[in-house]
Parts: sequence; C-alpha cells; structure tokens
Amino acid sequence: MGKHGTLEWLPGKGVGLSSDCYPDTFLDDMPLIYPFIINDPGEGMQSKRRAHSVIIDHLTPPMTTADGYGELAQLMQLVDEYYQIEMLDPSKMPLIQKQIWELIQKINLDE
Repeated sequence: MGKHGTLEWLPGKGVGLSSDCYPDTFLDDMPLIYPFIINDPGEGMQSKRRAHSVIIDHLTPPMTTADGYGELAQLMQLVDEYYQIEMLDPSKMPLIQKQIWELIQKINLDE
C-alpha cells in the first residue's frame, strides 16, 4: 500500500520496465496497491506505468458546515441578532448583551 512513494520515481525506463529497472527489481512479484483520489489522475497513472500498481480511486468526501445545536445554536442566533441590532437599533443592544451573557453563564462558557 502506498501513496506519494518514491518507487515510481526510481531510475529506469519511463514505460515498459525491464528487470534492470529499479521499480521492477524492488517489487518483483509483490502487488502494489495505491489508493488515489480520483481528481489526481497524473500520480496514479505514473504509479501504474512505472510500478504496475493497482489503482483504487475514490471521490473526495463532500464538505459541509458544522452547524451548532441546542444552546450553542441559540447563542449563535443571539450573536447574529446583536450585530443586526447594532446597525438597525442600537438602543436594544444592552438587552441582547444581557441575554448573551446569561446564556454564556448558563452553559458554562465563562469558566
């Protein structure tokens, strides 16, 4: 198993390796399995061509945002409201500040 190995970059021919080429000498009959991300075909092809590797490709996992939940979600909402009120109606800021601070204390983020 490998990825980003030096095996495919060892001295020898670029294609059609012989028993005198380092990758062939090193591997002999041992199988080489390379798990490659499917969006990186260049490295996989080099490994396949120079080291006779078996390529197992996969897609990159999707990335999503990690949302808050419970009281943390409530705190995030209060902070968002705070910044909106700061622009729209600053007179309400002390009330939101008080709510934020009470929630911070309730969920022990002040320690």
